[in-house]
Amino acid sequence: VGTTAAAAAGTAGAASFAAAAGVPALPGVMAGGILVAGTGGMRQDLMAGCVAAFMMTVVMYPIDTIKTRVQSGQKAMTKGGIKDLYRGIPFALLRRCPEMAVYLSLYRHVRGIVMDSAGVIAHPLAAITHWLVAGTIGAAIAVSAVRVPLELLNKQIQTGLTARQALQKLIKGPNTKAILFVTWVAILWRDIPYAAVQFAMIHMLELYIYQAQAFLGCPLFFVQMLWGAIAGGVAGFVTTPFDLFSNQIMTRLQSKTNDPDPKNLKIDMRADGTAKISYNKPGVLQGFREIFADFYKEGFRGMWKGVWLRTAFFAPGTMVFYTTYETFRAICHAFGWRVPDMH
Repeated sequence: VGTTAAAAAGTAGAASFAAAAGVPALPGVMAGGILVAGTGGMRQDLMAGCVAAFMMTVVMYPIDTIKTRVQSGQKAMTKGGIKDLYRGIPFALLRRCPEMAVYLSLYRHVRGIVMDSAGVIAHPLAAITHWLVAGTIGAAIAVSAVRVPLELLNKQIQTGLTARQALQKLIKGPNTKAILFVTWVAILWRDIPYAAVQFAMIHMLELYIYQAQAFLGCPLFFVQMLWGAIAGGVAGFVTTPFDLFSNQIMTRLQSKTNDPDPKNLKIDMRADGTAKISYNKPGVLQGFREIFADFYKEGFRGMWKGVWLRTAFFAPGTMVFYTTYETFRAICHAFGWRVPDMH
């Protein structure tokens, strides 16, 4: 599907949804240019996503570190102070910049394909369903083989390991492939619901952006920022249990499979009267079961550990991300800086 077709599909979807909801169709690009499919080239989207991810990561990373520590049962602050909150940020930048760039580009173009194949959408529920599908596909593809080990290393560094220790643990530890696979599944459980909720909310809110601007009496730019904050904050809030469980997998599973299990102490008596003491290390599946059992024992309330920190990360973080993303794309458009796509 070409850029023009994708843009037409996105515009038609928004217009039909607005009509069904009793709201006037909105012209032009809305908050965070991702809201209109295919309005720019794929490479331009990749560049804008990379810049936006860099800004969001640098600004919000300390809150993410505190959240990870709290969910892991550690103290939020260490003797290293503010500087220590940036532990592991190189891995976070290596992960998030290409990840978000690919994610947004894929989302916008997948959404254009989905909307186009569906034709005219005559009901709000149908539109929401298509946005959920587009967000889900984008999230699933963005969780690549490169991202999984980088996030695994990032989380372990945030919770106390040095970069060298985390790398050695990943490379030299047993069951590495199985651990990476389980981590990949856990990340999917977390990111697919988040992406689906976030984009569905953004698209719902965009229908009322001009009404909100008139009601609040502020520039459209600030309403766009507010919409991004609301969508990111709500999506982060409702998906906290998935985030907590994935965090437990990334910070505890390797230790459970690498360290001896005292419960499986084995003593073999030799003929000379001496004893041979050995331990059976639990496998990945057993470690996963133990983590899930601990997670389940926490109960409903315990599953929301770190919920306000996660909300505090994604509400302003999403605002920073989409504002930067849209601003970068607007600057490229205003100055005619267009990176040609490959055909």
